[in-house]
Amino acid sequence: MVKILYLNLGGCNGCDIELLAGVFRLEERGISLERPDHNIEHDEYDITIVTGPGTLGNFCRILNSIKRFGRINFGDVIILGSCACGGGIWYDSYMVTGGWDYIIEELKARGIDVKYRSKIYVTGCPVRPEDVEKAIVQVLHR
Repeated sequence: MVKILYLNLGGCNGCDIELLAGVFRLEERGISLERPDHNIEHDEYDITIVTGPGTLGNFCRILNSIKRFGRINFGDVIILGSCACGGGIWYDSYMVTGGWDYIIEELKARGIDVKYRSKIYVTGCPVRPEDVEKAIVQVLHR
């Protein structure tokens, strides 16, 4: 079973809806995914799917969840949408950290042992379901 973590970092849910559409397209092709964890319940995942610009509130939630383990392996990370890729139109807001890469660097700066195999950036606002589908298939076939 593939262990999936899904993290919404404070987005508008546009990419989340397209993620569901992409997963539905995969299911039509006979590829089914297990229901992902929406909170960090384990210290190791096979796939992490990320949406949203990374608000400070969500960063604190992630940090507090991971601190109990002291380490995290996100596996293959799929970063969906302009916000998760770099903050999107909110990149210079006082409450936005600037996307997934910034969150990873901040976790490392706080002494968390962060690992991942690869990162796939899927840009767009919102992303297209077929691009989500391609990214997931790419990760599953590694």
